[in-house]
Amino acid sequence: MNNYVNFQEKDITDVGEKDKKMSRADKIFIGCVAVFMLINYIVTDICFEMYTQNISLAEYIGCGVVVFIILSYYCVKYIGLKRVITYVNIVIGTLFLSVLLGINLYGTRLLYYAAKGNTITTRMDINNVKKIMSKRSFIGSYIFADYDHKELRFESSRVNYYALKNEHSMLADIGKAGADNYYITRVHWRINQKADARKQYWAYWFSNALVVVYVVAGIIAVLVAAIFLKEKLGIKKPNFFTRLSPLQTILLVFGAIVVFMVLVVLVAYSYMLIRYGRIGRY
Repeated sequence: MNNYVNFQEKDITDVGEKDKKMSRADKIFIGCVAVFMLINYIVTDICFEMYTQNISLAEYIGCGVVVFIILSYYCVKYIGLKRVITYVNIVIGTLFLSVLLGINLYGTRLLYYAAKGNTITTRMDINNVKKIMSKRSFIGSYIFADYDHKELRFESSRVNYYALKNEHSMLADIGKAGADNYYITRVHWRINQKADARKQYWAYWFSNALVVVYVVAGIIAVLVAAIFLKEKLGIKKPNFFTRLSPLQTILLVFGAIVVFMVLVVLVAYSYMLIRYGRIGRY
């Protein structure tokens, strides 16, 4: 009797062509990373009026190495080594995601220092206020102010640009995050100063975003019409609970985690609110 069993060797360089279905563990991992970045951005935006963002090259390189290893694993596993798109995804994804991860980890560090540290109330001289523009879009502001015998460049909101653009100083609660970074949890605004700034910002937004509003309104109108005319248009309600695609499963996992993490946001915001009083950029 032949004790040897014949088997066909599997080509690991072509795994992606044979097995494209993402495992549940991988979906949960990717969903958790996405939720972490989203929650980190929201909490950071809520808890700080402005902050400096001095991230070293070494930190970006460290994030790049981590992203490269994880991204290479997923690309090889689900696409395969024989496809050019694998290497394109690895290169472009590493460049983009390493920056994104670095910024998110920096936000986590800010929250850590704010939670365990203390702030002091001081008046700071404002040297300059500038808009942050990205492809003609107004996405934020830089506030240049003197503190600790040097000029600091704070990243802040669009509303704060209008609140501080004509000011020469501001009274703020400031703390230190490590050796080179600072954060402001509260600016002591004059009566109606922030409200007037919001009015100016929304006037700017409506004057420059009407095209976007029309496009969004058109999309919504089409979707509403499709819902009411779904039988005539042949649109069927997808059955998410019988046959889930990988994308649908990711969205469901993402949604479930978001619902849970919203509670984390509320707890974090409540803690910062009790610790620092009325805070937030908006």
